[in-house]
Amino acid sequence: MQRRITELRDSGVLYCDIDTDRARLGLAIRTQLWLTVPPTEPAATGLAPARHDEVAFAAAITGTRNLYASVSTPSVRGFYEYLTNTVSGLPAVQSVESSLVLPTVKGPAGMRSPGTDH
Repeated sequence: MQRRITELRDSGVLYCDIDTDRARLGLAIRTQLWLTVPPTEPAATGLAPARHDEVAFAAAITGTRNLYASVSTPSVRGFYEYLTNTVSGLPAVQSVESSLVLPTVKGPAGMRSPGTDH
């Protein structure tokens, strides 16, 4: 059985996602970014944030904004520095909107926080 699980993992069919409290990793702040770039630029511009350590997920999207990024930083100041020093340096970015993600009260079904009785 272990051999089969190893084969499935090695082929990419089976993978594990771990859901943890980002604060335990020193990433207390999560922010969503929506960027606007020219219609010819989403692929080229979107690859840059996808490589940033602060970005957990990046994607091209449709609508008034055409790039999305989920950003995790240690602090609000860390996010501000990421926004003003890194994102502002992307040449094709025409505008940026951000939204702070409030703490999650309930995670995946069936999961309980450590130390809870219910």
